[in-house]
Amino acid sequence: MADDKDTPEPAGILKLPRETMEMVTDHLEPSDIGSFARVSRGVSEFVRNTPSLVARREAANYAEAQFNQLYPAQIAEGQNTELPDFSTLSLPDLSNLSFDDPHADNTPASTANRISAMATMVPWLSPTARATVVEDAFTLQNREEQAAAILKLAPHLHVLAPQDRSDLLNQAISIIEVSHPASVVARDTAILTISRARIGGHLDEEHEGRLKTLKADDALGRLLTTSDEATAILHQMRHDKGDIVGRSGLTDQAITLFEEGASPATRQTAADAIAIAIASQTIQPKQVFRLHGTTDASEQHAQLLDSAIAEAEAQRLFDRTERIGRLGRAEGKSLIDQTIEIFRRSDDPDRVDDAAAAIARVRSQGELRPSHVLKLREIRNGDPQLAAILNGKIRVLEEGGLRTRFVQTIRPGTLDVRGAEDLATLASDARRLVKNATRNRDGRGR
Repeated sequence: MADDKDTPEPAGILKLPRETMEMVTDHLEPSDIGSFARVSRGVSEFVRNTPSLVARREAANYAEAQFNQLYPAQIAEGQNTELPDFSTLSLPDLSNLSFDDPHADNTPASTANRISAMATMVPWLSPTARATVVEDAFTLQNREEQAAAILKLAPHLHVLAPQDRSDLLNQAISIIEVSHPASVVARDTAILTISRARIGGHLDEEHEGRLKTLKADDALGRLLTTSDEATAILHQMRHDKGDIVGRSGLTDQAITLFEEGASPATRQTAADAIAIAIASQTIQPKQVFRLHGTTDASEQHAQLLDSAIAEAEAQRLFDRTERIGRLGRAEGKSLIDQTIEIFRRSDDPDRVDDAAAAIARVRSQGELRPSHVLKLREIRNGDPQLAAILNGKIRVLEEGGLRTRFVQTIRPGTLDVRGAEDLATLASDARRLVKNATRNRDGRGR
């Protein structure tokens, strides 16, 4: 291909206002941005000077590299024909390097694990690669595993080809049909997928017709209806953050579903909504009193709510550490102190794990103060188990755990300039790590 310096400018393409150009390029597949950049020198400069496009291209390159590692057969057979040009890949090819425990089992990933690993990256894959991941879900024979795989893909239904999207939802409905009442886990997982698809507006007339038939069964109808209600409440709680009065009403509804939900999955969804109200301190005293009555009477409900609260608080804490550089000095210090105390004292393994991840992130940003370093040194010296957890999180960040950092940095729909800068830093760090790893490997070979 001729150098883009010699390529004539497409008539009028760069005469559009920059804002219009950015709106147009928002509709490009991430995997097509590299090709778009090669249209001409002017377009290439436009892409290079648009942080969101740079970040989307980096994300697509990284996602495709991960896809190639997990689905090598597709590459060998030439099935993945829409891969971007990797000659300009900013992130390194890590296919021959491993940063995992050398004693770990390195057998090929199972189908369920492949889908789990790729699910968060689906928006950044080429259409062909997305279709391959979807096809993979249909090969699962275990009903519970297949329902779980479809649920993992549910947040990204909007980027799938219409037929793939429809087929996945039809399969979820089929799982409900054949699993009720024999396989509760598969059934409830598939019902949750349908509820989330309804929120996204992805159910068509065929799906609705099949669901209407299922609702003729009173028990199944109640399961479907209450799941839809709980999912809608959780969605509103996550997005309507400014409406305090409306949130109070939603919390009342969530408590009712938490108390009377037709399935464990519905009660879990309702508990997640309640936990958001608690973590954001918008829950009312009368609602707290009501919850005390429910949790005092049922250990199962108490454990469910405690877990949801811990997760909501950990997520809120983790989200705040992502923006710690924007906080005031005193507020940032206090947040890190709080995170360290959760890490030191919590009895919940998930909270400890989230706190360790937040500490590792803050450390990577250079925000730990000397007092924090001393506290962490004391914890590490006094508790080998906590030391191992924290060291593992730090190792993920510093020694090539790119997927974790990628997922934390790039979330579809929330990309901003800072995200683009973070990805550029991530690419730079990756190149440095690969260089060091190669040097160390060569050194050991001498």
